[in-house]
Amino acid sequence: MEIIEKHLACQNKIRTIFTSLEAFVRNGRTEKEIYNEIEHFLKSKGYKSWHPLVVKSGENSIKKGVKHIPNATDAISDLCIVDIGLIIDDVEADFAKTICFQESFENLVSAAQTILKEALQIVASKKMSPSELFFWIDQRASDFGYSQICDSAGHRVGKYPTPKSVTKIRANEPQNSFEQGGWMVEIHIGDKNTQRGAFFEDFIYVT
Repeated sequence: MEIIEKHLACQNKIRTIFTSLEAFVRNGRTEKEIYNEIEHFLKSKGYKSWHPLVVKSGENSIKKGVKHIPNATDAISDLCIVDIGLIIDDVEADFAKTICFQESFENLVSAAQTILKEALQIVASKKMSPSELFFWIDQRASDFGYSQICDSAGHRVGKYPTPKSVTKIRANEPQNSFEQGGWMVEIHIGDKNTQRGAFFEDFIYVT
């Protein structure tokens, strides 16, 4: 199988897996309850993770990074971020989505989705460098009235494990172009007034 076909097949598979997981993400449950059910489901199917499972809601949704201990006491009533990273056929696959339960946060979630779609198109076109794209995302979030939360808006992915020195979409990235291969684009924006964030992540293969 061609490397591009393998990447695309793995990413399509993780999207399908994620669709199955959405049944566990329900209003009124705690982060810990959702985390435990997703973790159990993935282990029962034999899937292995290459980065920690992330489940965030409420004010936790605006906190950056994958190092998060799921809240075991507060019932979710607003939105919930779920981020999974699985090793599929020796390839790193990654997908994240924010599920919204409250109308007041729909604009935030919709803005993050729009920015992700636009950013994926920019990566495919190679019209910007990784650092230029990072600052573009920063400005685009501001256009919607929000702020970019993360220090990195994406990274290269490939055969597991990818080197730690991999190119990233960040402010100080020395690599001046999007080289051929698999890329993850991550959009994490937040509303500092409500202390809520939305996070989406998806894959693009640069040819």
